[in-house]
Amino acid sequence: MPAYQKPLALIDALHPALPEIDLAIALAEPTATITLIDVLPDQGWTWKMLGGKADEIRRQLKSQKESALSMLAGEQAVKRGRPVAPVVAEGKTGTAVIKEVLAGKHDLVILQAKGPHSRRAGGIGDTAWELLRKCPSSVLLVSQQEANTSPKKILVALDAAAEDQKHIALNQKIMAAAAHLAVKLGASLTAMHCWAIYGEGLVKDYMSAAEFKDIEEATRKLGEEGLQALAATLAEKPAELHLNLVRGLPNTHIPAFANTHNFDLVVMGTVARQGIAGALLGNTAEEVLPQLKTSILAIKPDDFVSPVS
Repeated sequence: MPAYQKPLALIDALHPALPEIDLAIALAEPTATITLIDVLPDQGWTWKMLGGKADEIRRQLKSQKESALSMLAGEQAVKRGRPVAPVVAEGKTGTAVIKEVLAGKHDLVILQAKGPHSRRAGGIGDTAWELLRKCPSSVLLVSQQEANTSPKKILVALDAAAEDQKHIALNQKIMAAAAHLAVKLGASLTAMHCWAIYGEGLVKDYMSAAEFKDIEEATRKLGEEGLQALAATLAEKPAELHLNLVRGLPNTHIPAFANTHNFDLVVMGTVARQGIAGALLGNTAEEVLPQLKTSILAIKPDDFVSPVS
């Protein structure tokens, strides 16, 4: 997988946090333009109470953001030795970012997993959830505990036993993205597959112990061979690569494994539920992501269609 060509970092120009910019620089092509975006959000009914003053306040705030972001972009361009472009948008933050992704053909969005003023419970804020569900590009969420460090331990969660071509292609894309990050950042990479026998308790009642053991071994081996096949396809291989099989359901064992082993970043794929293109994550991602204490890189299928236009 080549480096990202057009990364987009969402920041607050008046209170900038540089980890998003650092990661954009680290993961982008050497000649790529880094775009910094800030959004002047809708303020709802509170601003309507100000009457005509609201428009003037909004103009001043936008002017301040444009000035601060232009200054920051200029400083970063000189410091990093590459072009950095500022964009100030208006409207609902998530929607404004997605529109910029579509207009600018950005291939990666980087932002804090949860802003300092978010009222949402859990480690992922409203804007991050909207981008995970609706943004067509990959989305990198920087966790608060990892905000000042570059990831050194990366976990990629895969359904290595997938047999349909769409999921196989997504697995290959996820694995390649995780390996690229590990190589670029000098990090270790662990590829993980969870395996379980559907209806295990019921299945056991209808066969002998020997027959059930054969099913166990076949199921485990399918995942093992799938991980090995994915590793064999890598054009870029990290210096430290581990393949890990875990027995159990992914919605509980992925976050438990990631949090217990102190990974810095988890890479996962997102698959829209059938019939609701681009509106929701797959069931596993919906359950796993809120439990993670790490930063998260969400990879979208090539045929992902955003409901935002």
